[in-house]
Amino acid sequence: MREKIIAIYRTSASYPGNERDKDNCFMQWKLTDNEFEKLWQLNIWEKLGEVCNLDIGRFDDVEFTGENLHKARDFLLKKCLECDVPEIRKLKSFFENGIIRKTGVIFSF
Repeated sequence: MREKIIAIYRTSASYPGNERDKDNCFMQWKLTDNEFEKLWQLNIWEKLGEVCNLDIGRFDDVEFTGENLHKARDFLLKKCLECDVPEIRKLKSFFENGIIRKTGVIFSF
């Protein structure tokens, strides 16, 4: 089964599957099946896709860059205010760090 990874890289040209780019990783979250499913049941993946006009599925690699980092962060901030879910807070922190580092957030599911 493929790992479910959310990552921020020092440059946006790296993906979690590239062994040679492990040194380029700034932050990485290997989601457990329970964490992924919890966010799936809350429709977080679907809503992020709608907000950012991206197709996020169970077996996709998706990169958030530029304005989409801000759109995703704003959406997750709103969700954090609606419900206190640790996984949503953690996901929001990835987008905040992506904005600060001026790089991208990559989903590899």
